[in-house]
Amino acid sequence: MLIGVRVRIRRNSEFYGQCNEVGVVTENSDTAGYFKVEFSSGYRNSFRDIDLEMVGLENDEAVEGEMIDKKFIREAVNPSRIIREIEQKWKNRCSTLLSGVKRLPINGDYEAIVSGNYICVKGYEGNLVIKKMYYNRTTYSIMSTITIKDFKLYGRYSIDGDFNGFIGIPAIGCHFTGHALDGTYGNLCTGELEYTRPTDINELNQVCENAVKSLEIINMGSLGKILPPKRKNKFWTIMATLRPDTIGSIVDELIAEGCIKALL
Repeated sequence: MLIGVRVRIRRNSEFYGQCNEVGVVTENSDTAGYFKVEFSSGYRNSFRDIDLEMVGLENDEAVEGEMIDKKFIREAVNPSRIIREIEQKWKNRCSTLLSGVKRLPINGDYEAIVSGNYICVKGYEGNLVIKKMYYNRTTYSIMSTITIKDFKLYGRYSIDGDFNGFIGIPAIGCHFTGHALDGTYGNLCTGELEYTRPTDINELNQVCENAVKSLEIINMGSLGKILPPKRKNKFWTIMATLRPDTIGSIVDELIAEGCIKALL
């Protein structure tokens, strides 16, 4: 029987006659199978399940209801303090969890990763083909087209939903700002590419496609950090030595080695 259930002693119980009042189960059965019962007169004893029968509220409803209410009120004084403490701890825990929740930055179905305090939403996946180089008002064709397979471009959003540029995976190319994170991806600079904050996945896809097109040309006038592939060909070996004060000589060396050719 459950604690709080109204009971009386059965007529066929050997304990019948001890008390004819309605009582309430106050403790669950012990190892011997006895429940503790307190009757309205204050009489207490232990009984087995076979000695008791449950009682509804049809008889003596007002009197017995009052007795139960007083009992619950009396026994709920200390537990209520504990409950209030638990409730406050839970509220504090929920508040802590909510403070770390990152809002979904845009509408739509998409794939995203978490990078530090940013949510990065994938807007492009495919090959990045770097075909040309631009320097000093001249466009050059890269003789051995650079293909970065399975390139992914992500739009980066802050926890407040603000758009903060792009990250590229894998980190191979000439337009990264700062160091690649864990050697796998890094922040990308897209030069003079103009765009508004993408608010849904379709807009982000379009912006990322435009960004990938801008990455097909290496603008020697606005380079970021150069991150060559692990296996470097002649082009990347020369580019890896580039410094801000050696751009002109690097372009000359690329021309001399047949890595690039000016387009007429």
